[in-house]
Amino acid sequence: TDMGGTIEITPGTSPAAGPVGIVRVTFAAPWPYAPTVILTPANSAAANLVGRAFYNGQVLSANYFEIWNGGSALTAGTYYLFQYQVMGN
Repeated sequence: TDMGGTIEITPGTSPAAGPVGIVRVTFAAPWPYAPTVILTPANSAAANLVGRAFYNGQVLSANYFEIWNGGSALTAGTYYLFQYQVMGN
C-alpha cells in the first residue's frame, strides 16, 4: 500500500556500483507533499547493506521514493528484503 509494505530485490548478472538507484516505489495515489519514508532491512543480506542502502531524500517526491546503493555493487542473484513505512509530515 501507499502506507507501507515489502520490497524484494534480486539483482541481475551485472549490478552497478553506487551511488546508483536500485528501485523506485511509485505510490498508487500522490501524497499532497513528499512524505517521510522509513526503510528497514528485513533479511540478513539487506542488513549487510546498512550504511550503503538508503532511501534517497533528494529524489523523494509526492509520487514515489527510491532506494539507492551508496557503495560497492550489490551481489548478483542475492535476495534482498526491505520493509518500508510512509508517513505524512
